[in-house]
Amino acid sequence: MINKTELMALEWLKNQGYKGNEIIKQSNTSPDFICQDGKRYEVKFLYANKIIFYDAQVKSLLEDDIILVFDRDKFILKFLWKDREKVLLNVYFVKQKNKTSLQLNIETLERMKKIRLTKRESYNEIIDRLLKMVENNKTR
Repeated sequence: MINKTELMALEWLKNQGYKGNEIIKQSNTSPDFICQDGKRYEVKFLYANKIIFYDAQVKSLLEDDIILVFDRDKFILKFLWKDREKVLLNVYFVKQKNKTSLQLNIETLERMKKIRLTKRESYNEIIDRLLKMVENNKTR
């Protein structure tokens, strides 16, 4: 299954000149796309100025892999994995204790958009708050 961000990345790759049959989507592994020319692309969504990498991703990414960053419905940035420390965004590395992770499908995300909030928070701020809560619960 491909998520909304990966769909945007697929369109971005096609706009760069790749044909659909030159792009291989890897399910549940990193990088997300491998192209016929050997270039490897990992797709990331920007959460409140943060890019999150899990330990399994870190172990499988190569120095010349290309990271594509998207925010909502637009392309933000691309950089090489080896240049991650030079990026002007916050790059977080999360070690997973078990294989359980939160994954939402597009229908759930659409429902979340309709939730009325008591505070004036953007979706990125809400996601950021939820991520902090998850991190705090892991350290207990």
